[in-house]
Amino acid sequence: MLELTTNDVLNTSLLKEEREALNRFNRLNPDHKIKAQSYMIELYEKQKSKKEQGESNDSSVAADKPLRKTGTTNSGK
Repeated sequence: MLELTTNDVLNTSLLKEEREALNRFNRLNPDHKIKAQSYMIELYEKQKSKKEQGESNDSSVAADKPLRKTGTTNSGK
């Protein structure tokens, strides 16, 4: 999905924030794309780890779901 062209992005049912993020990503040079992907993976793994730690303490925690919007928190509210 990260390799979509700008026209491909505009023709999908993505949220506005997701389209904007993908458009910015697609304008990066190859080295910066690799760095951005690595950073996103790192953030996701941290988020996943925190959820797993919470699940060991509370069995009612929802299944791991990716965030749909940028600029939001995943506080469970």
